Amino acid sequence: MHTQDFEVVIKVPQFSNYLILISLFEDVNNASEIRSQLLHGNPQYEYAFVDTTTIMDGLRRFGISDNSRSFFAVKIIKGSTSSDKSDAGNRSLYQPYLDFLIEKVKGRQIQVANLTIEKLSDFKVIKKNYKLSASLIHPTQINTALISAISLRGA
Repeated sequence: MHTQDFEVVIKVPQFSNYLILISLFEDVNNASEIRSQLLHGNPQYEYAFVDTTTIMDGLRRFGISDNSRSFFAVKIIKGSTSSDKSDAGNRSLYQPYLDFLIEKVKGRQIQVANLTIEKLSDFKVIKKNYKLSASLIHPTQINTALISAISLRGA
């Protein structure tokens, strides 16, 4: 599969030696295989699907399940020692990691964008997992509450 710059690559000023590669996939039909590789600690699959301090609990509760059809894949990559943000535009630093994802994920890479994320989000599950009010209906309300919950709880 050929990528069309659907991924997002950012460099956070506080961690200027690293890049964050974010990819979004849908119509995935091998989530159980990927999850198995993660749970078995396969070092080739050192991509984050969840940000939590207890990774095993996080994978069970927040991460991909055997039936996941869409998910983000996030990879932290060692960049240059420069604080210059141009590393994020240097494909040679992250292309091998993106190629690995495209090879291993049997699904379609799609653009990381607000509307795409909204379409793929299961807001009932998000509200349950983060113990958000059932009265929240609009995605903007849920997003605001979710960001607040994560900030207060640390994940």
